[in-house]
Amino acid sequence: MKRDSSLSVFLKNCIVSHRIRGFGKSDSSIFAIERALKSEIKFIEVDTRHTLDNEIVIFHDPFLGEITTGSGFIKDKTLKELKREKLIGDNIPIATLDEVLTLFSQSESNATLCIDIKDPGLIKKYCEYVKYHGLEENVIFISWIPENLTEIYEILPKIPLFFSYIPIKRWYNPFLTILNFIKNFLVIFKSMVALTGSFRLLRLETLLLFIDSYCEPIKHYSEKGWNYVHLISGLPSKNLSKILIESGGGICVPYQIINKKFIEEAHSEGLKVWVFTINNIGILIEYILKIKPDVIFSDNAKEIIELTIENGF
Repeated sequence: MKRDSSLSVFLKNCIVSHRIRGFGKSDSSIFAIERALKSEIKFIEVDTRHTLDNEIVIFHDPFLGEITTGSGFIKDKTLKELKREKLIGDNIPIATLDEVLTLFSQSESNATLCIDIKDPGLIKKYCEYVKYHGLEENVIFISWIPENLTEIYEILPKIPLFFSYIPIKRWYNPFLTILNFIKNFLVIFKSMVALTGSFRLLRLETLLLFIDSYCEPIKHYSEKGWNYVHLISGLPSKNLSKILIESGGGICVPYQIINKKFIEEAHSEGLKVWVFTINNIGILIEYILKIKPDVIFSDNAKEIIELTIENGF
């Protein structure tokens, strides 16, 4: 059987380990990162949150609970208080960004660390950490908050920057026909169900309200780890796109919403397109061969890499 070389190259080099899932019993633990750095994975993604005393920790959600022994919001706790709690599973404390960067700087791995900044601010601190550990060529920054990215660009313009958002069509236009109105309404409805699970009217209302803008933290989105929710018709603004392109970066978007035409449009502007999060191997291969994003996030990156090696790709 003839193997598709483009598929092989993609599977080996263009899969992001989303939250380092599969490498440890807990998301984004130091133990998981150590294991990931010993694997063949090329991209390792972690999320960051900011503590009450302005420290940067590795954690996806804005609050503790479920996967930790603690409770409450991270922003309301000092680092010392957080370190008293444990990640359920690996039974170790939450890691700091400095600890993770130390691991990367001491590792022989050529993996790239993708840092998804969930909270606003502390950008100078991020840049200082990266420079201190000499990882300017081994780090990529991602954020739903454009101000974070523009500030990084001013300090470290050569680090690739990726803007996360939800691309949707405008649901309201006075010249839309009834048919197009219904069509666009269904696109939004489908997108929200796909992204957030069970449908809630409040989520749809919020989505409609903030098209082409972003909002301050709101409860039902922060529950998902999204402090800022961007809902944009098409591609980002020219000013933001310019920064993303010049940094060598692009955009991060949900795979459920985009198609090949969207990616071709982004590529024509010079933007790379990373999509999240595909866990089904069949869907993943279909997107690689037909939709053609540049990179795909997956919770099953470990299994995908192992399967690729096992089958001789």
